[in-house]
Amino acid sequence: MKYYQFQKKIENFPYFSLKDLELILKTKLNKSLKNQLSIWEKKKYTLRIKKGLYLLSRPDILNNLEPMFLASKLYDPSYVSLEYALSLYGILPEIASNVTSITTKKTAKFKTPLGNFVFRNIKFEGFAGYENKKCFFTSYNIATPEKALVDYIYLNKKQMKTEKSFWQSLRINLDQKFDLEKMLFYGKLFESKKTDLLLNSFKKYAQSEFY
Repeated sequence: MKYYQFQKKIENFPYFSLKDLELILKTKLNKSLKNQLSIWEKKKYTLRIKKGLYLLSRPDILNNLEPMFLASKLYDPSYVSLEYALSLYGILPEIASNVTSITTKKTAKFKTPLGNFVFRNIKFEGFAGYENKKCFFTSYNIATPEKALVDYIYLNKKQMKTEKSFWQSLRINLDQKFDLEKMLFYGKLFESKKTDLLLNSFKKYAQSEFY
């Protein structure tokens, strides 16, 4: 199969897995087509995001590609949270170097041609508090500001020496308005006394009562 023929068949599927190809092309993948995929990858017609997952390397796709969409395809179920979401919302001043997500699967990391992706594991009961957002040709899940912060607290609570030092080290933008009731609700999902302690102290921090 010529590349232009292949591209025409999958033009409505700019990202695809090997299983997707069998459905789109209505045929079992044979050795010849697998070899073609390898050749197209070397010619940079396609990008391999991970084993068995590809992306058409077209400017209209790459220029509109949302990293959070890729995160959703790399590891499912998952939703974007932690440092990446907190930076995106303007809650933390630092720009996140990795796209960070929450999953109920085991913790994992992926290095791809389009960036690095980190997935942190939490218990099933805490997998909540996210929204579905539409992007160029698909959608992705991202935590609300409150849940992104609660996820971060839960996964970093062991760093706490005192409540005051924990909050001060985060350098949270307190111009951001938080729903404290939502934060306490999400915190309860983790059944963690230390997480509850930090969340109950957040109001004091937000009102600058630690100073």
